[in-house]
Amino acid sequence: MSDDASTPTQKLTDARMQAKAVAGSVTDFKPGQSLPSRASWFTDETNERLVVVADPDAPQAAVDKAFAYALAWQHDRDLILILTPEQAPPALHRLPWIGTPVQVWTVTDGSEPRPVVVPTRDEVLAYTAQWPVYGGAGHDLGDGAAWVAALTEAADAHWALARHDRASYLAWHCAGHRVLQMRKTAKVVLITAGVQYRHPKEGQEPPQIERVTAALSPGERARIEAVIAKAVSNRLNHIDNSDVESRMQAVLAAADMPGLDLVLEHAREYPAWRPIGRRGFLDFLGIDAHNRLHVVETKVGGDGMLVIQALDYLIWVTAQAGRIRADRGWPAPEIEGRVHLDLVLAPKHGAPALGPYTAGQLEALAGDVPWRVFLVADPHAPTPKVEELPRQAIHDPQDGLVATPVQPPRFAGRIQRQLRDTSP
Repeated sequence: MSDDASTPTQKLTDARMQAKAVAGSVTDFKPGQSLPSRASWFTDETNERLVVVADPDAPQAAVDKAFAYALAWQHDRDLILILTPEQAPPALHRLPWIGTPVQVWTVTDGSEPRPVVVPTRDEVLAYTAQWPVYGGAGHDLGDGAAWVAALTEAADAHWALARHDRASYLAWHCAGHRVLQMRKTAKVVLITAGVQYRHPKEGQEPPQIERVTAALSPGERARIEAVIAKAVSNRLNHIDNSDVESRMQAVLAAADMPGLDLVLEHAREYPAWRPIGRRGFLDFLGIDAHNRLHVVETKVGGDGMLVIQALDYLIWVTAQAGRIRADRGWPAPEIEGRVHLDLVLAPKHGAPALGPYTAGQLEALAGDVPWRVFLVADPHAPTPKVEELPRQAIHDPQDGLVATPVQPPRFAGRIQRQLRDTSP
């Protein structure tokens, strides 16, 4: 490879050569809309194959984005992904749950692309099952629990606060914002009171951190509670309107997920893993009246990565279903035990709830992956109205709610939906 291999021109030349090695004569794919920039895009001369070549130095997040967008742009073509051996595992991990024709080829510096065998679902699930489940009991404050007992009781009794127990800390949230956290170290209890703003505005003070080594005095407790009270007041009175998605999640949780029929229980921000070994959190993990597990992902404003992220969690929950049920005390399913996927979407600042890539990505899922889409017209509403979007409507634009998809429905996708809709 030449000395200027890192230049965009040379990268495109190398990518075109790799695409030709796999698909023959190719043409640059230019749909008139922006594509992920860390990959090169081509179609073969018959327009029956879409070839996506990832930059060899692209980070995994950029490769995942190219994979996600390619599923939407694929339409009725075969999709060919040319990746480095280091970039390929996450895509291979997902492909057993993808119903459209996708091939993965790997290439190293100076070599010809080579096809990679896609693993079976059982192989992926066996690999995924090795990652631990981090549910269970919350953080143990040890002897520090007595030092903060009065503050803990006050936080639990406050009507606006929702408690979140984690293995590494305890936390209390108000309308989706964490306003109190406690964590025990070797000798102290670290208390963080107030909101950690990503982009603080005027009047939004940083959280107060206390290092407690003995029982809180009345003055110390009053000072901490004053910080919490201010954060709660700002959130409830809409002085702090940041992070609309977290607020919507909190309201949905308080209303027991209206419209989703998760009638028994749900767990918010459940710790999980994404391929290959990346930590993450499910927005909600739920169980329905038939004891089937549901991965619930929420999003305010369209997101081209939503379906891929949700699929990653669905695969992990499928692999860990037994352990999760034991952790939560949930019974075995009464009927088929497939994990279900629910997307709860809302618009944001003119961005539709269901973005232009989502329909094609949902359509690309294998026919036995159960999924539903729910729309929330107003994520700021104190009691959001959640309405299910019919499957056949994911390609039908709705002003402010459903974007025009980048591709029309696939022919195979229509047959696939008919099979799903008529299956028992």
